[in-house]
Amino acid sequence: GTLTGTLTGTIATNGNSVTISTPVYSIADTMTLKATATIGETSLTAVTSGNIVFTPAAINSTFTTSGSWIAPIGVTSINVECWGGGGGGGGGTLKASGGGGGGAYAIVNSFTVTPGNSYPYNVGAGGGSGAAGGSSSFNTSTCIAAGGTAGLAGTPGAGGAGGSASASTGTTKYSGGAGATGSNFNYGGGGGGSAGTGSNGTTATNGTGATAVAGGGQGGNGGSGTGNGSAGTGPGGGGGGGIGTGTTTGGAGAAGQIRITYPST
Repeated sequence: GTLTGTLTGTIATNGNSVTISTPVYSIADTMTLKATATIGETSLTAVTSGNIVFTPAAINSTFTTSGSWIAPIGVTSINVECWGGGGGGGGGTLKASGGGGGGAYAIVNSFTVTPGNSYPYNVGAGGGSGAAGGSSSFNTSTCIAAGGTAGLAGTPGAGGAGGSASASTGTTKYSGGAGATGSNFNYGGGGGGSAGTGSNGTTATNGTGATAVAGGGQGGNGGSGTGNGSAGTGPGGGGGGGIGTGTTTGGAGAAGQIRITYPST
């Protein structure tokens, strides 16, 4: 491509550079910048030149349902991130049930791909009431993030464990946060938060769903009085536990996700 036009900037006295914030160029290339001294300035040669390197923005593709990804022409290396599905909160006919655990996170950097080839990926489903979340994977075993465990029914029921980093596969891995144990006559346990891009997920400690860390999903709130748990938020937040002497339902865990990143070509 060709970039044309005039860029205007000011270099302060005794300075030696100027930052140009526009334009945004769509591909990697170089151009020549010519600087002309203001009349009366003597410290700058009338015309100087140098190369400005334009770095293309990365392309991110995020998937929340399973499928296959075809490597574009010119793309030979990608980063792959996986989040596991959140576990569902506990439910049943007993008292306070536990919240579900959040899904794990894993990333594989600089995975080599062949342009035109197809790579399967599986997005882990969020667990329903009393069910564990599914694991997410890319290319079967290249990158795997474990799903969260379900909260238990009981008097009270224990919270589910978060998806474990040790059960995941990647260059960098983080565990999901655990769900909280329910409290009889007070609340069902809150769901655990999923792991994020830089840390483990937050563990719930009461009936409030765990807060989301950067890049992760929030846990759902547990039921209060007599009520069902709330669903976790994506990606991979655990569901809240139900509470009551009648039949209650745990909140669903949120589905995981897959994200593929590669440079523009």
